[in-house]
Amino acid sequence: PALGMVGDISGSEPKAVCAVFREALTCHPATGPNQMNLILAVMRWAVRHDLLKKIPTELDAMSGQFDRTLVVQYSKMLKQGVGLEQFWEIAKDVAVLVLSVRDVDAIMQQKDNISLVTSQLQRVTAGSEIGMKMFVAHMQALAQAQFA
Repeated sequence: PALGMVGDISGSEPKAVCAVFREALTCHPATGPNQMNLILAVMRWAVRHDLLKKIPTELDAMSGQFDRTLVVQYSKMLKQGVGLEQFWEIAKDVAVLVLSVRDVDAIMQQKDNISLVTSQLQRVTAGSEIGMKMFVAHMQALAQAQFA
């Protein structure tokens, strides 16, 4: 039922938006594909209806759940042999709800010279679990270079 609601709500009905968010908060993305897919559907719906600009406080309250969902999705994709670049192409449209897409794009463009994007790397890894998961190796390489 919740996935059906996601498709029907225009994004401007506060009670319905809260109901959808409440449903998403009851899910744990690691418990199965249905749970993860429901949360991803809510994330796509929020982006499609530009809710980040319309209700930023409410979306900020959801960011932890969205962040965990992206971590689970990335972990599953890594186990299937999907790399960081492919994951990012799939997830960047909804990742905007959790981290700065501009910062991640800058890091991805400078992956061979990470020292040029130190501040972006620090913001992304400090601000989200998915950022840390995606760029832990980059952070380690940066730390080694600074102490070398």
